[in-house]
Amino acid sequence: MPDELLEVYDMIERTYIVGVPVRGRRRAVAPRFPPEQWNVYDSVIHDEHRTNNMVEGYHDKFQKSIQVKN
Repeated sequence: MPDELLEVYDMIERTYIVGVPVRGRRRAVAPRFPPEQWNVYDSVIHDEHRTNNMVEGYHDKFQKSIQVKN
């Protein structure tokens, strides 16, 4: 990996995978966005939706079906 990407890699690892190590502790503080929140592996295995596009589509159609006065 190029040296230029090490800082980005470390940020991704701390934010999304392992969390932030805390001095004097054995365990790190949990990641801000743990894999359970963003990983779609289980959704794929269970043939579920991987995105919320169907919800966004519903909201779009619903919003277009009503009139809103600004």
